[in-house]
Amino acid sequence: MFICNSFTSYNAKQFIKHNPEYGIIIIKFLKPLDEKLTEEIKDKQEIIFLESNYSGQMEKYICNELGWRFIDGLTISHQRKHDLYPFYMEDFDRYKA
Repeated sequence: MFICNSFTSYNAKQFIKHNPEYGIIIIKFLKPLDEKLTEEIKDKQEIIFLESNYSGQMEKYICNELGWRFIDGLTISHQRKHDLYPFYMEDFDRYKA
């Protein structure tokens, strides 16, 4: 399951279209943070935050607010871009089966 926001979602949607075993959650706003997000990820093995910043602000905020680091069996990973370039389809190649 990918979690992303804004322009990062465009190529993520295209990747999901061709790789339906993945899912996507697009965060449109952080406050108030919808606790239904936890219901969406509760049966997932891994969530991957896609962010265009070095520090992973969205990942840290959501995981801290909703306590995702304490969910047994859930792996939280990320892919971050900090070179001012957008995510391209090639950035998703590592997730192809």
